[in-house]
Amino acid sequence: MNYQFNFAHFKPDDDLLVASRLALEDILEIAPSDAVPVGRLLRRRDGFEATVEIFSKAGYFVARAFETTPKHALEAVKSRIERKLRHWKRIRFIESDIWPEVAARRPIGESGPAADSGGRHEKQVH
Repeated sequence: MNYQFNFAHFKPDDDLLVASRLALEDILEIAPSDAVPVGRLLRRRDGFEATVEIFSKAGYFVARAFETTPKHALEAVKSRIERKLRHWKRIRFIESDIWPEVAARRPIGESGPAADSGGRHEKQVH
């Protein structure tokens, strides 16, 4: 498939278009096999906000970054989502009795009473 970033409130140059397409290709290499990525880069008053969402049966992954240039925002969000995906890859086959937050379907890294939703778990968010 040909996934691409959506841009809002500015016109990206050719270099940014290529970089954003390559970023999504790199992200998909480590994402779940059924992943559908959604990338957005928008201009704000004082900088650029980049968001990448990954929708898959394995879960929902999201990362955001705010930087002063669109290229830096793209690089930062790519790094953040890749970190989350690598973490998911490391723990996806670990027994749930070793990782109770996985068994409880909590977002990875959250534990304790504040993270407990009283047994109500809709979808795992990474």
